[in-house]
Amino acid sequence: LVFLGLQALQVLIAVIPGGVVQVAGGYIYGTWLGLLYSVIGILLGSLVVFFAARLLGYPLVKMLVSPGNLEKLSFMINSSKSEIAMLILFLIPGMPKDVLTYIAGITPVKPVRFFTVSIIGRLPALLGSSILGYSTQTGNFTAVILLSAASVVFFLIGLFFKDKIIRKIQAGKR
Repeated sequence: LVFLGLQALQVLIAVIPGGVVQVAGGYIYGTWLGLLYSVIGILLGSLVVFFAARLLGYPLVKMLVSPGNLEKLSFMINSSKSEIAMLILFLIPGMPKDVLTYIAGITPVKPVRFFTVSIIGRLPALLGSSILGYSTQTGNFTAVILLSAASVVFFLIGLFFKDKIIRKIQAGKR
């Protein structure tokens, strides 16, 4: 319950790094239970964030999301085809996924579709984090080094190309 609470809390408070909690899940519970508990915790936190944004609207999102992120992602707010954009953005390493969850609450996307897209988009990183945690716990340092290196490479690629990808998605929405 404590782990689920921490995982949910890191969605609510976007500055808490989710990767650390997810690696800890793999370390404590193993790859598959760590993954499952991470998904459940993220889903619980996402439910709160999404429906709070849906209920309280733009003023809440504006208060909790930086102006830069809000401006970059505002193209989804009035789009009926936000799901595909969200899926792509959730797949990008380094993309602020919790921010996407706040913004999703003020889009026309249906909740079930959003939560499906959110979990599918987060699964590769969640699985990698869980495997990393389990590999650390079992002393498989070759896997730890390889996964850590791959994570850094994907994160840097996401960091350098996320704005370009967002612009392409925006251009496709017009």
